[in-house]
Amino acid sequence: ERFEKVDLTKKEDGKNLELARDIFLVGVWTAQRVSDYNNLKPENIKEVDNNGTPMTYISIHQQKTGRFVEIPCNAKVRAILNKYPKGLPHLSDQKINKYIKDIGKMAKIDDVIEVKGSRGGEVIKEYYKKYQLICTHTARRTGATLMYLDGIAIYDIMKVTGHKSVTTLEKYIRADKLEVAQKLVLKYDYFK
Repeated sequence: ERFEKVDLTKKEDGKNLELARDIFLVGVWTAQRVSDYNNLKPENIKEVDNNGTPMTYISIHQQKTGRFVEIPCNAKVRAILNKYPKGLPHLSDQKINKYIKDIGKMAKIDDVIEVKGSRGGEVIKEYYKKYQLICTHTARRTGATLMYLDGIAIYDIMKVTGHKSVTTLEKYIRADKLEVAQKLVLKYDYFK
């Protein structure tokens, strides 16, 4: 939400920042890879009558896997796509990554995150401000996590993301223990 609300109108490179944010947010709300959400064309956007209610969805063959997926568009995606009637313009991954880090900094997404790795057999801990770690793939992970926290069944999330295995999808979901506990309380009477 903070990322979405940053006012970019007075920034020197505001148009590019806004485009990068729009592209990234389409990635968040569709949980696709950047190669699939960056540069969506009008032919990827479909509309059908869903029992008297219009429904907009994105229809793509994922570039990495060749899987065919159809992703329902929520109001936020529809609003972004309506801004670009000729299709979502393309920005290079590098530019998107630069701009979304800048927006993350403006949005004060600056919690300190510990990242563990290893070098030469030694465990190394490094610390970053969260906005420094935002990249195009963050959109896919965030989308999967938001769907999970909203109570969407894992197998339905897999149909949207194109994952074949629950194990692989679970690596994408970044819900902390408190978020999972809150979800359980809301979903199941057992915990009330």
